[in-house]
Amino acid sequence: MRAMRLIGHSAGMMKRHKLRTGFMMVGGLIGVAALTLVISVGQAMKQKMLSMARQVFGEASLMVMDGGGHMMGGPRNPGTRLKLDDIQALANQVPGIENWDPQQGLTAAVRRGDASDTAQILGVTERFEGVWGRTASRGALFDSAAVKSSARVAIVGQTVVRQVFGDEDPIGADIQIGSVPFRVIGVLEPWERTRTGWIATTKS
Repeated sequence: MRAMRLIGHSAGMMKRHKLRTGFMMVGGLIGVAALTLVISVGQAMKQKMLSMARQVFGEASLMVMDGGGHMMGGPRNPGTRLKLDDIQALANQVPGIENWDPQQGLTAAVRRGDASDTAQILGVTERFEGVWGRTASRGALFDSAAVKSSARVAIVGQTVVRQVFGDEDPIGADIQIGSVPFRVIGVLEPWERTRTGWIATTKS
């Protein structure tokens, strides 16, 4: 009986204040629609990120980050810097590790003559192809001799080729990464999953 009285009272108030009731209904509809949209976008972004992670790392890959800094928008606490000997020791002691590749990355200006671009620079080794599943569409990847001698050679991505070289053949050409000159030995196969410039240099 109390419920029926409450419903009747609410209906009377709604009739008495039609404009206020209309605004409240419209506000409720907008709120529900906005919440539904946010949830849908969030789920779509989550699926896209997971798909990209699977495409980049595969189903059985693991990335270990050392030191401090930021990744995926979140801070990381300071930590001990890993060395190549540390990684090799982990690979020797942890069963199931088939291959590994150390990386060190930064963003820097890349120049050739009057042309320049900003690109992501990654220091990698001759294990790059086996770990990341990417190869060179032209030229060659690093070999162990280039890595051991810290040769100033680089492999460029498709965006850098377009922005810095244009119609010029990049193979064998010289570029400047920051203030250091490098010789281009290869061009990475197209990777449609990224729009950023990409350059790999040897890492000793």
